[in-house]
Amino acid sequence: MRIHVEAEPGVTGYQVEKHLKERLGFSPKGDVFKPGTLPRSEGKAKRVFRVDKS
Repeated sequence: MRIHVEAEPGVTGYQVEKHLKERLGFSPKGDVFKPGTLPRSEGKAKRVFRVDKS
């Protein structure tokens, strides 16, 4: 699973990973972005993206 997170300056990827691991029980891969940089979806929210490695 890959998670993209918007976080305030000073929040590190390690902090995000630790928090998610405590809540979810596993460490997802992902990236931390500045607030407002991730694209917004219009209409129905896209919550799960499946990426098959072939």
